[in-house]
Amino acid sequence: MIVALCPPRGVTTPSPRRVARRWLDAAKPRCRVKIPSLDELARYCDDKYCYDIANALEMDFKDHQLRFTGGAYIRDDGTYADHCWVVAPDGTIIDTTHAQFDRRVPILIAPPGDPMQKHYLDARDMTAEERELTFGPM
Repeated sequence: MIVALCPPRGVTTPSPRRVARRWLDAAKPRCRVKIPSLDELARYCDDKYCYDIANALEMDFKDHQLRFTGGAYIRDDGTYADHCWVVAPDGTIIDTTHAQFDRRVPILIAPPGDPMQKHYLDARDMTAEERELTFGPM
């Protein structure tokens, strides 16, 4: 899992991007597609508005072929939350609004096979029961 830390608005901290960049650089040999840099993603870092931000990422990074994806985020306690993120062509999940679920990890980049991928459930792959848990009774 690659994480990038960005401070809440109005809070200044020593550049955590430098640490995250080292993690991203270490993962580059495994990456098969070009993923936006942490500096590029930082302006999309937010703790809400996942639909709008995932949509903006797809539009603004067309050359990276990011795909808007909606569905559910499965929390550690097993509850489901309606959520949106983008997916790179190789299956890497990029979630710049992950702070909604874990403030320690505001930007999440999870390559295929990363354990964090199990928390993301695409709406197209959901069962009727999972849809009801996420979106309520239909």
